Amino acid sequence: MHIFYKKTVNTDMKPHILKISLLIIIGLFFSSNLKAQANELDSLEYLIQTKIHDTTRLEVLYQLAIKYRQEDRTRSIYYTKKLLTFSKKIKDGFHAGIAYNILGMNYVTEDYGLDTIITTFQKGMRQAKLVDNTRLKGMISNSMAITYEKFGQEEKALSLYQQAYTIFNEQGDKGSAIRCLGNIALVLKKDGDLENAKSYYLKAMKIGAEINDTVVVSQLGSNLANIYAQQNKIDSALVLYKRALEVNRAVDDKYFLALSLANIGSVYNKKKQYEIAYSYLEESYQVASKIKDSYCVGTALTYLCDNYYQQKQYNQTISKAKEALTILGENGEMLIRSKFYKYLSDSYEAQGNYKMAFSNQQLYHTFSDSLYNTEKSNQINNLKIQYEVNQQETENQLLKSQQEGTKRTIRNREYLAGGLIAALILTIGWGTASYHSNQLKKKNNAELTAIVAERTTDLQTANGNLAVINQELEQANYELRTFNYIASHDIKEPIRVISGYSSLIFKKLPSDLKENLGGYFDTIKQSTSQLYTLAEDFASYTSMSKNETIELNKVDLHQLTYNVIADLQESIQKYNGQVLTAELPTIQSSNSLLFTTLKNLIENGLKYNKSDEPTVEINYYKTKTHHEIIVSDNGIGINKQYHTQVFEMFKRLHNRGAYGGSGIGLAIVKLSIAKLGGNIGLESEEGKGSQFIIHLPL
Repeated sequence: MHIFYKKTVNTDMKPHILKISLLIIIGLFFSSNLKAQANELDSLEYLIQTKIHDTTRLEVLYQLAIKYRQEDRTRSIYYTKKLLTFSKKIKDGFHAGIAYNILGMNYVTEDYGLDTIITTFQKGMRQAKLVDNTRLKGMISNSMAITYEKFGQEEKALSLYQQAYTIFNEQGDKGSAIRCLGNIALVLKKDGDLENAKSYYLKAMKIGAEINDTVVVSQLGSNLANIYAQQNKIDSALVLYKRALEVNRAVDDKYFLALSLANIGSVYNKKKQYEIAYSYLEESYQVASKIKDSYCVGTALTYLCDNYYQQKQYNQTISKAKEALTILGENGEMLIRSKFYKYLSDSYEAQGNYKMAFSNQQLYHTFSDSLYNTEKSNQINNLKIQYEVNQQETENQLLKSQQEGTKRTIRNREYLAGGLIAALILTIGWGTASYHSNQLKKKNNAELTAIVAERTTDLQTANGNLAVINQELEQANYELRTFNYIASHDIKEPIRVISGYSSLIFKKLPSDLKENLGGYFDTIKQSTSQLYTLAEDFASYTSMSKNETIELNKVDLHQLTYNVIADLQESIQKYNGQVLTAELPTIQSSNSLLFTTLKNLIENGLKYNKSDEPTVEINYYKTKTHHEIIVSDNGIGINKQYHTQVFEMFKRLHNRGAYGGSGIGLAIVKLSIAKLGGNIGLESEEGKGSQFIIHLPL
């Protein structure tokens, strides 16, 4: 959800608001059909039919365009186009830019094509530049960012959000600046860069506190709490959710009140304090039911089912899940409905009712597959759009180069004409003496022309080859990204289905068959798990292989290592291991890439280890030119002849039965460090542990 905290009035329009309000009252008073004009929209539409000043007409059209955006987008588009036409008629570039911005946002909501939407915003941006209105430029930049984000082009979205934030911040428009920061955080969260997302939320909350906007701060706090909950920092999440709850009660915002109550209930579910959780979730359900918001209702009922299921109250879980499906109906969001079929399947399975479990699991997979196919289709369309955009940019660049070449040719001809005139004058002045010189020049020019023609042909051929190569490269990249997406999803989905159905089949077997066939089912489970991990890691590696600039920020290595250890708690307990760290500083780097690197190295140190107490140590040294991070373990070690090969994709030194994994982990580590401008080395002997030494530039 993008950050639209509350409806705001354009600061450039404030002087006219009282005038419009007064005219609305007058319109209501003098209207012959008072009942038809009983609300503000009716009053505004009545006013637009009367004779009013041009400035007031602009404001009324603007208000109609804005207010209809939530209720009737067709009417909003109608009045926006009238606003645009009238603005152009009276040559008001500012309101023309505003109209293009509103029109573009309506097109975004109505799912118009990317080209149509961006072209509309670009027209608005031209108007903003013509009238030199900086704030309008910021508004349109933010709208374009939302569009690019919707079409899966996060890099362009982030750049435009940052551009809009800079404008609003310099203008002192802190409310708009906060929205931009919140949207940046949302994109980062979607991309999995949780640490940077948190920093942007905190920055936005600080500005919100400065302007004493408690509603904005509470909503930002809820978004930040979602990240804390995702990282299993449930106490931190709970504090922020409760602050949001207090504010939402005070302002009586039913929508956010329902969500705050549901979020608090979900945290208490995690803390296994089920009675407290139930009280919050039940209130959330009641509030959501009153406002009849399907998302809020679905969220509350999801957590209520989770509450019952965790307590093994399977009859109540089944009852609540059926109630949810009835309320949501066929038009309910697929993702939410699929969750309730999953609760039904799991609850029936726990009761031993395998027939009903199987039936609901089929429904769950049907909805999951439909949702997945929609996402896959959108992803492929986005990739196609990106490819076409890149292709168009390449063609534009080629056309630009050709135009430049034409200009140079014209200039050269002008120079040549001037030279010929000068030569003519010299010929007249020098007479016969210059005749032999001109003859020689003709000969040289002919030779030069032949050489230029030859070089031009070679250059055109080279440019043609280069264009073909670039086109083939773009196509290859497009196909690789598409293959990566399809492989990572089309493979993972049947793996999950195979695993789920094999588990159900095994549970239905008689005891004697379970004993005889147990080994086979264990093999299926192990193999599907291995293949699933391989698909995930391959997708991760391919995604990281994109040629993109990495933004460096301050990274607290101590806090980062703590977060990695917290994330690996299950593995640490599984291997009975420990992770020791020295004093670690704050450096300039990428939080997400270093998190991935340390997580892989620590997990490998614990997994490839036969000692009674597997131990991984992290140390830091600073040289004149580099940060040096050393990750050591007391594991099985690596023979020197394999020190280079272990960083290659799919290079495994052990069979899968002895040690799990995809064989991609160290390739991801090497790629991550390379993207940071550093390198990684290995010192190890068989049976004597390993030392991975990371060098990062200062």
